Amino acid sequence: MVPYGALLRDSSAQFLVGSAGCLALPSINLLELQGIVAGLQLGILRGDKKIWFETDSITALAWAKGSGNLPWTALRLKRSLSQGNSPADILASRRQSRGEDFILPHQSWPDLNDVVEANKAGTVFIRN
Repeated sequence: MVPYGALLRDSSAQFLVGSAGCLALPSINLLELQGIVAGLQLGILRGDKKIWFETDSITALAWAKGSGNLPWTALRLKRSLSQGNSPADILASRRQSRGEDFILPHQSWPDLNDVVEANKAGTVFIRN
C-alpha cells in the first residue's frame, strides 16, 4: 500500500480541505493521478465551479488532460476525471491504511499548516 494526498485551496491559496488515502497502485504516476482525482472530487463535492489542479508529475498531468500514452491501469481513474506537492505529500505521509479521510484546516497538523503558508508565499519544496 502506498499513500497519496490531495489538497484543495481557494484562489488565494488558503487551505480549504484535504484528502489522504492509501492504495495499491503500481506506479507513482498512477498515485499522482489518484491525487488529482481526489482533489477534483473534493472541489466538486464543495460545489466549486472552477478548479485548477497542479501536480509534480508531468505524466499524470498529461493523462488527466487526455494526452500521453495512458496505460490500461489508469483507465478507471481517467474515467472518474471525466465524471466529475508538498502539502499533499504531508497528508499522504500520515496515511497508512485503506480508505480515505477528509481533513479540514482546523483538524490538520501544525506542520501541515506551516507548509501550506510557506507554499502560499511561493516557497518551492524539493521531494527527497
